[in-house]
Amino acid sequence: MDSFADRTPVDWNTVVAYPVVPFHHGAPSHSSFRKNAEYLIARNRLDGGRPRVLGFGGGSLIHHLTAGEQLRLVNELCQAAGERAVVVSGIVPNPLRSAAELLEAQMRLARHPDAFLLLPVNGIANPGGIYRDLLEFCNEQGRRHGARFFLYLRSSTQRDALARVARDCDWVEGVKIGTGAGDVRPVADILGSRGVAMWGGGDCCLDGIAQGARGHTSGVATLFAGASDELNNAYRRGDMDTAREIESQLAGFERIRFMEERAYNYSAVVAAARMAGFADIDCGDGGPFNAEPPSEIVEQIRREVEKLAQYH
Repeated sequence: MDSFADRTPVDWNTVVAYPVVPFHHGAPSHSSFRKNAEYLIARNRLDGGRPRVLGFGGGSLIHHLTAGEQLRLVNELCQAAGERAVVVSGIVPNPLRSAAELLEAQMRLARHPDAFLLLPVNGIANPGGIYRDLLEFCNEQGRRHGARFFLYLRSSTQRDALARVARDCDWVEGVKIGTGAGDVRPVADILGSRGVAMWGGGDCCLDGIAQGARGHTSGVATLFAGASDELNNAYRRGDMDTAREIESQLAGFERIRFMEERAYNYSAVVAAARMAGFADIDCGDGGPFNAEPPSEIVEQIRREVEKLAQYH
């Protein structure tokens, strides 16, 4: 089938909600992942009849999944989305040959992703090489498969290189900015009208929005979809007082997720889901290399869950 973006223009000034990939006894649970995706689709509070945008990757331990596991999970996500939601699939871009094989396999799915998020390059790389090789990769995969891309900025040293790839490649939709608000305006200036500078640092997004970011990604939407959606609704309509109030309610939990270089990005969400006991999601019992946070942090999470449960 054609991708969602081929059929209907996607407004990227939205929330990209990442359903948690749950692990049970060290293995990813495909049925529970599907359950989390179904929750996000059913609880879509975006205004104007906008479709939910679902992301795969982010804080979902993609680096601890085999290519086969990723393919099966993306298939579950796409099947859940159907005609109701947009899917953005995260892929680690190196080795490039492996990334190309995984992308091709995902594009062969009966319902394939609508776009791909190229995650940060692992290992030694320099800006010139990033520009050269990602530009070639996106052009080749775009021509061969019709694939669309976002590029994920996690190091400011690669900022201009990624923005130039997005500007110079017709297959790239924009750059997800996971560094700081100071990088938004330079990326947006390079992109001009050629792409979107999307905030990629979680739901505390308003500093980035003020600098020209459009839309944001959410790693807590599986728990508190209402907060992420209403935050986006508010800043889209220019109601910054409401947006700031919602952001302030989310700030405590986001601080926990992003502390110590995002050490609890995943485990804090799992711990919060267990405390909340929501019946319509399943975040598992913890994933590889992600133990439960220390007890003092767990107590902080408990207080934040009590405050935010209204948004589930």
